[in-house]
Order: sequence, then structure tokens, then C-alpha cells
Amino acid sequence: EQVRLLLADTLSAVIAQVLLPRIGGGRVAAREVLLVNPAVSNLIRKAKTFQIASVMQTSKALGMQTLNDSLMQLVKEKLADPKEAYLKAVDKQALLGRLRAAGVKTRFLEEIADTDPEEFNATHSRRAVEVGGQEQTASPSGTEVAAASAGTG
Repeated sequence: EQVRLLLADTLSAVIAQVLLPRIGGGRVAAREVLLVNPAVSNLIRKAKTFQIASVMQTSKALGMQTLNDSLMQLVKEKLADPKEAYLKAVDKQALLGRLRAAGVKTRFLEEIADTDPEEFNATHSRRAVEVGGQEQTASPSGTEVAAASAGTG
């Protein structure tokens, strides 16, 4: 508990990135940006870090960005292949839903299922639930405080 309290009081931001092959050559970075505000500090203090992703979604105007937002933007800008974005995603189900909603073809799933059936089944065997008349995949939030950059500003 003491570590959580200290982290809640000293953490200022967490920035994580993954590199993907860039369409046309080279690499491109997908970034996740968490800026600690009073809401995030409170969630850390109360051991409710699973809710941080929700704060990030509602705080985009402040500069926060989830990894899936960044991956989706790279796919939309045709800088990264949808399959590569999917492979780098932490919340694969959510990204897959967004790719499909944007009309992106997801035929690469068949290839993934053939090459790594155990990983594919583990990722896609989560229970489906009906929400608002539409089938949604129930998955726990993948957001946890994994890396920290403390600032004493």
C-alpha cells in the first residue's frame, strides 16, 4: 500500500511505445501516453488501476492516448499493416472490433490461427456477451501501471 501511495503522489507520466514495420520500409512507433492527473492518482491510491484505461479514453483532449488509438491511427494513415497492428495490440479484441468497424479487412486472422493456434485460441476464446443488442467480447482491461517515470516538478 505504501508503494501505491508513493507512486500516486510522484508519478507524472507514463509513455510506452512499440515499433511496427512501416509500410514502404523502416519502422513506425505506436505510443501510449498516460498523464497523471488527480483521477489517475486516486485510482492508483485505491488500487483500481484496471480503470485507468477508461480515464485515458475520456482524457484524450489532455494528450492521453491508448496504444489501440495509436495503432488504429497508424492503420488509417496507411503507415502500418492491420496485421502488424493487431499483433502489437495488448487488447486485441478491442482493436479487432475497431478495425472491423472502420471497414478494414481482417483476413490476417486466418493466417494467425494457422501459424499459432494456441495463442489465437487463448486470445479469442473469451466469453461473448450481449450488450445493447450487439455481441461484444468480455475482456478485462489490460491496463496496469507497468512502467513509471517519477517527477518531482
